[in-house]
Amino acid sequence: MMITDQRRREFAEFLRTQRGRISPEKLGLRSTTRRRVEGQYPPQPGPKAVAPPANLQLLLDALDPDPAYVICPRFDVIAWNASAADVFGDFGRYPDGLRNLLWILLTEPSMQDLFVEWERFVRCLLAWFRRAYSKAPDEPKWTGLVTALERASPHFRAWWKLHEVATPPDWRKELRHVSGPMALDPITLLVNSGSDLTIIAFTPARETDTEARLENLAKVRMANGTGRKNVAGGYALWTKGSHSSAEARLTKPR
Repeated sequence: MMITDQRRREFAEFLRTQRGRISPEKLGLRSTTRRRVEGQYPPQPGPKAVAPPANLQLLLDALDPDPAYVICPRFDVIAWNASAADVFGDFGRYPDGLRNLLWILLTEPSMQDLFVEWERFVRCLLAWFRRAYSKAPDEPKWTGLVTALERASPHFRAWWKLHEVATPPDWRKELRHVSGPMALDPITLLVNSGSDLTIIAFTPARETDTEARLENLAKVRMANGTGRKNVAGGYALWTKGSHSSAEARLTKPR
């Protein structure tokens, strides 16, 4: 099997970090002053959105007012419902390639204010992302995102080196939302066995006021009629069922 230079660099970095976590004493060996890990290896220099199936968008809309969105293995957000925009912000304002969970969480300062356990959430997502990345480390759409994140986020640079691997972060997310505190329990669902799409849906914690806040946000949205958001010099107009990059319609403001 052919091993590329990128694979060798990844494996060398992995071995270095794992070695740094194991002390000689844990292995029953005598510690010496000659052991050196940090800096042992010199640092190496280091897509269009997927259109979701129409029935998948209908499912997301049916979950409203509970927020939900769909991601691909690279964590690009390819579809979402109106409640997800109410709670997490309008994903539609990001261009293709940057409509990505990791990019948004690591480069938008407001996300640190929104998520009470922001660092825990991002590190868990990053460890989940690495599982998918390890299957295609030489593909430009993956290496390009990693390179962009390394340049844009010091947190990413520090945490990416840890080589942590984890399953989806299915624990309660507490939010400091402008409408009031929220607590959301996530559910992670694979669309089907032949798909690489994942649905992330959130249900309000019953012992909190989250359900009432989500319903109030939906009422305000419905009272305003058709949603309007400024997007790239025009306005994205949508009704129920059009909250994805594939279905957004742009018109010039009047």
